[in-house]
Order: sequence, then structure tokens, then C-alpha cells
Amino acid sequence: MAIEEKIDSSANSVMGILCYIGILVFVPYVLVKEKTEYLICHIRQGIGLLLLYIVCSIIGNFLNTGIFAFLCFIFSILGILNAVRKKVAVLPLIGQFFDNMLSSVIK
Repeated sequence: MAIEEKIDSSANSVMGILCYIGILVFVPYVLVKEKTEYLICHIRQGIGLLLLYIVCSIIGNFLNTGIFAFLCFIFSILGILNAVRKKVAVLPLIGQFFDNMLSSVIK
């Protein structure tokens, strides 16, 4: 039984990491039938971050700067670190907004 929990835990960890790699956020959303609190949290953060990246790319193109994309990259790294550490935590500054915004859509 402990081995199954460990395998499930590592699979959740990989799925949690995928949530912060752009469009791959939809892999755990579609493939995992029984989502844990851990996975739901990272899916919400990943989808919010993807939306933010799209908006920042548009703004960055108009302003001819890459600082917004770089900030999204930093937030992705922070999310991946949370997923690797198996923490159910929102991203700093923007995570609570994503969690509130997507809580009615992703359960």
C-alpha cells in the first residue's frame, strides 16, 4: 500500500510540474480523473499563469519589451518549485487572484 501511495505521489508531482509549462497545463486537467487538492491548486495556478503570459506577450509586443515574459517565467519557476516540494501554495502576488477567479470553473 505504501508503494502505491508513493507512485501516486510522484505521478501527482509530475502532473503538478506540467501545470507550469505553458499549454501542458491541460494534460493533468484532462487526463487525471480524481484530482487531489494539490493538483487542483496547481492546475488553477497554471491556467492563470498561461492567461497572464498571453496578456503579457501582447502588451510586451506593443511596448517592445520582454520584461513581462521574463516575469511570467519567474512565476513559472516558483510554481514548479512548489510542485516539486509537494506544497499546496498559491504564487506570490498573483496566485490568490487566479485561485479566486478559477475556483468556480476548476473543481
